[in-house]
Amino acid sequence: MNTITYSKRFETFEDGLREITDLVPMVKEYMFTGDAAKFDSVLDDGIFKRDDLEGYIITNLIKKLQSNIPVASNPNYPYCYSIDVGSFNIGFKTDKRLSFGWKIHTERLTGNVYYIFRVTFPNSARKAKSEYAVLDNGWKEYEYRRNLKQNNGRRRFNKNEEDDKKEEVANDQKEQQQEEVQNQTEGENPEAHVEAPTEEAPQGETESVTAEAEQN
Repeated sequence: MNTITYSKRFETFEDGLREITDLVPMVKEYMFTGDAAKFDSVLDDGIFKRDDLEGYIITNLIKKLQSNIPVASNPNYPYCYSIDVGSFNIGFKTDKRLSFGWKIHTERLTGNVYYIFRVTFPNSARKAKSEYAVLDNGWKEYEYRRNLKQNNGRRRFNKNEEDDKKEEVANDQKEQQQEEVQNQTEGENPEAHVEAPTEEAPQGETESVTAEAEQN
């Protein structure tokens, strides 16, 4: 693979947006249709709520796509922009072998929404300054893997297997804790173990067996 992808979890969209634009300044020119230098002031003004800010960035990415649309008649073809916008995943591919985006996740138990931001660089011996920056700030390398059964043959962006197992164990522990709390609240107690009474042989039958044993 000639690219390498890093990603990191953020509890809010704004937190992820601030960090990726700070560590990889180049993405600002795609997320902001005006002067990229004014991008920070847009965030600092606090004029956007979470949903508004997310929609604002997606709208700007779509507008940016129109300036270098991926069609054969484009003089830059095939070095064009491309965008993937879905309910759970947004991705933007530039013409400079740089891609970025985010995925939206919802925790099963709490319903809380969080984001996994990602950025993809060329996989070369000489790393860019931005690549060192994301590594220094806790972004982890991710890998692509195929899951034909669940994704109809499309390539899916996923975490490595070790992180998958950790998340699965954590979710199981949360579910177990929730069940314990629910049981305590409802006053449910373990079922008492009741032993069935043993049947005693009739007295006459017992005497007959004893007499037969003495004769032997």
